[in-house]
Amino acid sequence: MPQIDEIAPDLNIAEWVQGEASNISEQKGKILIINVFQVNCPGCFSAGFPEIIKLYKKYLGKPVLFWGLATAFEDFTLNSLDNLKKLILNGE
Repeated sequence: MPQIDEIAPDLNIAEWVQGEASNISEQKGKILIINVFQVNCPGCFSAGFPEIIKLYKKYLGKPVLFWGLATAFEDFTLNSLDNLKKLILNGE
């Protein structure tokens, strides 16, 4: 596992749902903030996303990229790719 001051490894992304496909190695010289979340996570929506939105607004126009990385470690039927797409397209 990479440590502080080591180059982060590229991610193995199954499908990019929004934005252009990219990877960590392609973003050299930029700050990259990756928000890892689950679609069916109340804490992500009540605390995590508001914090990320606040940071996004603060660094708008700066060389800072914000990526959202949806994952699932429980409730696989709810934290699915289909539900992620619904969330992005419809906000539900």
